[in-house]
Formats: sequence, structure tokens, C-alpha cells
Amino acid sequence: MSQSYDVVRDAARIARRRAHEARRETVPDAAWQRLVDGHLRATGAELEDALAASELHDWASVLEAVRMIQGRATITRAALERGLGSAPTGDDLPPLVRAVRTVGLLIREGEVDSLPSDELRVRMHAVLQTLDYELGVLLQPPD
Repeated sequence: MSQSYDVVRDAARIARRRAHEARRETVPDAAWQRLVDGHLRATGAELEDALAASELHDWASVLEAVRMIQGRATITRAALERGLGSAPTGDDLPPLVRAVRTVGLLIREGEVDSLPSDELRVRMHAVLQTLDYELGVLLQPPD
């Protein structure tokens, strides 16, 4: 077996194990509902702030409120998609998001200092391969 095959196989094993662990960690229904409700209420408050600032022609405050609305909407959408089981996966995500998620499954920041050097080397090779692949996908001309 070549070294690159071992890296890919080990990286895939690590990613599968971590993905399985992540699926087991579920948010209870009541907590999930409170989270979504809280984000929706906060988004409504930000929208009211944006409208009030708009009436005063305070465009800097409008922009700040709109940024908060966009951030809260993104977080709320992600929570809803995870809770309803319709979160985008794989090809539905931008290449950078896929790369960051995959790297996070391959090696966590805290593990860098605690892993044996051989395993760290294997995982870092897998990280580099993942980044190289996703960069290639990003730079491909559109169909």
C-alpha cells in the first residue's frame, strides 16, 4: 500500500467516526423550539430597529441592523434545517464550507498538540489533500 492510500483511508475513517458522533448529539425538541423562537423574536426586533433608523435616515444604523438580521436569519435557517433534517450536505455547500467542515472532522485544534507525531502527520496530509481538492473544485470553470 502506498502512503497516500493510507492517508486517505485513515482520513475517511476519522471523518466517518466524527460525523457519527455529531449525529448522536441532538438538541431536545423544547430547546430547539426555544432557540428558533428566540432567534425569530430577535430578528423581529432588529427589523423594527432598521425601520426606525430608516425613518430617521440613519443609514449606518440601518446597515448595522440589516447585518444583524442577515446573521440571525442564517443561524435560524441552519437550526431549522438541522432540526428538520433538511440541512444541505456535500455538493449543496460552497467549496470553502465543505473544506472547513472536512478539515474539522479530520483534526481538531486541540488535537494538534496532543496527537502522536505519526498520526498528526497522517492527518495533516489528509488536510492538505482536502484543501487541494476543494481549491481545485473552486477554481474549475463553471459548466
